[in-house]
Amino acid sequence: MNSSARASGELSPCASVCILFEETEECIQWFCNTLVAMIPTLQNRVCTIVTDKGKKLRKCLKICFPEASCILCKFHVNQIFQRQITTNKMELSAYKRQEILICLQKMMHCDDYNEYLSYVSQLLHAFNNTKLSECYGINRNLFIVIGHGCPTLLY
Repeated sequence: MNSSARASGELSPCASVCILFEETEECIQWFCNTLVAMIPTLQNRVCTIVTDKGKKLRKCLKICFPEASCILCKFHVNQIFQRQITTNKMELSAYKRQEILICLQKMMHCDDYNEYLSYVSQLLHAFNNTKLSECYGINRNLFIVIGHGCPTLLY
């Protein structure tokens, strides 16, 4: 945090990195506790945490920062889409898969909620794919992507 932000009480971005010997819940919790011990005011001031989809990490972060929203970063959301929207799983042609992935990219970068909803509608209706609709129904949170003014992917 820079000195002018500290003096005025403003919040500023904070990043932390830790190399863990093992990615166990115990090691992750140790890191979270150490971070809070080093900067005690952090616990009540963190609003949003951007992570990958690691359940252990997210669980530990929610323990140490219960008021913070944990969201997935766009990179990891895109990786999820790339893994889940496949020609075999969704019974799609390679061309149709590419169209859907482009639409999902546009969803991730849309500027307002109405634009976001139009892409959801395009996915569910224009592509008219039962498997994709089933995936959306089961994994609805994967389709709620990070965008300017759009819903956030919360876990």
